[in-house]
Amino acid sequence: MAAASDGAGQGMVYTSQEIQDQVRCFVQGSTYKSKVSCEELAKSALFLLRTLPSARHAVLEHLCTVFDESVNTHVLQIELGSTISSTAMPNLDSVIQDSSGFLMSFIKINPGAWAPIISSWSINLLGHISSKYAERRGALHASGFNELLQMWMTCTATKTLIDLASECFASLIGSSPDVCVDALLEASVKYSPHFDWVVAHLGSCFPQTIITRVLMCGLKDFCYHGSSQSDAAISSVQNIPKMASVVGILGHLAGQHGQDIRKALLALFRDSLRPDAERLQQSTTPFLLHLASMSSMLLHVLTTDFVHTLTPDILNKLAYQFVQQKSPSLQDSKSLLSLVVHLITKSGEGAYRVIQFLLDVTDLNCEKELVPEVRATCAIILDTLVLDLQRIVHRRCADPSTELPILQALQSNALKLCTNLVTHGDTRQKRLTKLLCYVAIYSGESCASDILAHVLIHSREINELSAFVQMTTELETRYPDILPTTVGVAINKLQQFNMLDGGMMLKGLLNVVQWERNSVHQDSKDKISVSRCLQDHIPAIATQLSHSDPITCLAAIQLLAEIRMHKMSTSNVTRICGAFVTFFFKVLKSKDAVYVASALSCCREVVKQLTRSPTASNTLLRFLMEGATAEENAVLLGGREQLSGLSTSDINQLEPALLNANREHSVSLALPRAHSSVFHAGIIGQGLKTRAVGLLLTKEKELANKQAFLGLVWICCCGNAQSQNPSVLQKDGNEPFAGTIHNIRLLPAALNYLAKCLVELTAPDVVYNALHWPEEEFMKVTIERDLQIKKTFDSNPVLWDVMDLISTGPSSLCFCSCIIRGIMATLIAYWDSSRDKMARNSPKQLEASCRLLDCMAKGGFLPVPLCYVGELFPILSPFEVYQLLLNVWRYMKDNPPIPDTEDIQIARDCDVKYTQTIRAVLHSNIDSQGQHYARFFSAEPHQPQPQ
Repeated sequence: MAAASDGAGQGMVYTSQEIQDQVRCFVQGSTYKSKVSCEELAKSALFLLRTLPSARHAVLEHLCTVFDESVNTHVLQIELGSTISSTAMPNLDSVIQDSSGFLMSFIKINPGAWAPIISSWSINLLGHISSKYAERRGALHASGFNELLQMWMTCTATKTLIDLASECFASLIGSSPDVCVDALLEASVKYSPHFDWVVAHLGSCFPQTIITRVLMCGLKDFCYHGSSQSDAAISSVQNIPKMASVVGILGHLAGQHGQDIRKALLALFRDSLRPDAERLQQSTTPFLLHLASMSSMLLHVLTTDFVHTLTPDILNKLAYQFVQQKSPSLQDSKSLLSLVVHLITKSGEGAYRVIQFLLDVTDLNCEKELVPEVRATCAIILDTLVLDLQRIVHRRCADPSTELPILQALQSNALKLCTNLVTHGDTRQKRLTKLLCYVAIYSGESCASDILAHVLIHSREINELSAFVQMTTELETRYPDILPTTVGVAINKLQQFNMLDGGMMLKGLLNVVQWERNSVHQDSKDKISVSRCLQDHIPAIATQLSHSDPITCLAAIQLLAEIRMHKMSTSNVTRICGAFVTFFFKVLKSKDAVYVASALSCCREVVKQLTRSPTASNTLLRFLMEGATAEENAVLLGGREQLSGLSTSDINQLEPALLNANREHSVSLALPRAHSSVFHAGIIGQGLKTRAVGLLLTKEKELANKQAFLGLVWICCCGNAQSQNPSVLQKDGNEPFAGTIHNIRLLPAALNYLAKCLVELTAPDVVYNALHWPEEEFMKVTIERDLQIKKTFDSNPVLWDVMDLISTGPSSLCFCSCIIRGIMATLIAYWDSSRDKMARNSPKQLEASCRLLDCMAKGGFLPVPLCYVGELFPILSPFEVYQLLLNVWRYMKDNPPIPDTEDIQIARDCDVKYTQTIRAVLHSNIDSQGQHYARFFSAEPHQPQPQ
């Protein structure tokens, strides 16, 4: 008598004869010695599996044949496209269903005994079937992984085997899941890649368990086979039986269970750092590194998720494991470091985080409490990485198809690395400079110019400038035109920056240009420099002079002062001059003395550069004169306040108030006592208008502004002469020179143009602009025009200084004849009507009269003694002044100015009839002016000596 050994028979007892009969039937049917139907043979096999433990392997082998035959039938049906008749092939579905139910009952009744056996059998059988039928036409018809999975899951045999394996996994999860996982790994190693669909299905059913146990089994196998590493560590570890299977399983699960894989890897890594970690767990770090070398997905997890977990405490613990405990798998630390470098070069999305992490750790200024071994190791890794990248990048020149994931990833973070370079200074400069060069070479000239432009515009210190020079020197060997391209990119970014960044950018460019100017390496005229490249972008830089931020404006004018300007188009010259003049008058309004001094110094240098071109010189002269006579700038140069009729609160509302008033006047009549019926002094019944408190300047400030303005005008009139040796300037050159100021002669062409500008800006029309002087009675015809000219000079006193400058030329003042005539006409009319006792009681008119005669004397209009009569005005009466001015008028009428004569004074003599009035005035004041009589009437005529 024999009973079931496992309780699956549910207490039933079978005789030995029954068991022998079933054994005989099974053997005869299996060996084909007698005809036994498939159903009867299956019943005998299942009976023996329940009652005779020693027949287990034979029964399972027979079931393998049954399942294999069923799969073959299924594949044939797919290939033939029709159902195979039962006469041609036996129907095994019922046998498989009976076998499945029988095996399922074994697993549920006694999982500890049967689950390991059935799981191993079903998994291996699935691997065998998948591999055997992989080349069949029915399997090849499945174009994708999902179609292949669908094909096998529609097969009754393979679906039953998958269900049995899943049931075994479910029953052993709480007790010993490693048994099932080991069987899965072994089958994956043996039958991959045809076995992948099984791994995918089982993994999706038990993701957390499969992932965790697969990693543990892989770690055990790694420690057993990979305890000693050689120089070919990466290739040798791939030969470890289960490593490739682990990578494959995790790869199949990554699509839907990527987060579970990340959690499992992090948990495995954290457990290895516990104080009570086993020796096996201490090999987790090299195990994970080797896994990452075989899978891009796992490498992505390491470079993105793991880097954030590497706190100083964890790094110190890792150092303790590597240095103190010396686990067997870490004996060859050199090959392990090579593996780390290799992984970094293959990293993609997380490359920037890894590089930033290594830079932070190796930074000696880092405040992290790290053991020296950690910093030293990271420094070795970073230096080795830089060397490897250098070798690979330069080798890539011969093979452009070579790809470097790390440089591809760093290309999108190149500007962050540039910011890191200019922020941290010396501590990271050497490594970052080389790294950025390799990124630039790998990514192309466009990326290289962006990198250099970012470093260029943010360079503040000498070390940062040296980094830019080093990068430029290395990149020029690959891209000869990289520097002009870089400067172009930097200037294009100028318009995109906000207020603060724009000033910083211009300062960065200024620092580089100044460094080039002071560098001994810039002696070669053929060498391309940033300064030379900026010459093509002067108009774009000049636009920043109108920026609302004073720092940006100052940086722009300083940069322009350092650049040697070359010939430009007329449109660019006009734009530059307009922006420059606007900035100049804005500087004059500033109250910051240091800012004004620095800006004006740069303005002078810029004007010297601009006036190398006659076109630029004339354009600048015109803009300066127009700016000086503008209402908003007149007060800066000693002119009268134009907003005298407005209160302080009304100044900000000037434009809308005037606009609204004009609109009302245009559509309404001026009704009595209405708002439009007002006097300039105020409104009847409301008193006088309150006088506005305008821009108040001290006399010292007005004088400084005048000197600055006239200094620029003088430089424009000098042209190239101010940069030459005055001793070698002769009149017989190509360009004749005008008067001499500060040992530098002024160009007559420039003075002539300045005189014409002055006439255009002061004279209201061109009707009476002839050189000849009319009769005295004609002054009544042009009285309105003359008053307008005199008013313009009164509102803009700096025009007197301009005319004084013009008078230094031998013939330039002739072009201002109409202005002089108009001013003199108004002064003659004033002194004729004045009833003051002395002329000095009218100081403004007295000063105007003296300055007018002084300019005429300097310009050669008046001979001796007429050129000295202005000295007598302060002690004369208004009538005597009137007589003398009228005498000068008559002389000018008879001797009009000659514009094309180099020396007017030589051709001018004073007839006796023009000296009689002077003699009479001197005789009437002989008591006070007798000592000056000899100067006016000497035996030999003197050349004019204007004061």
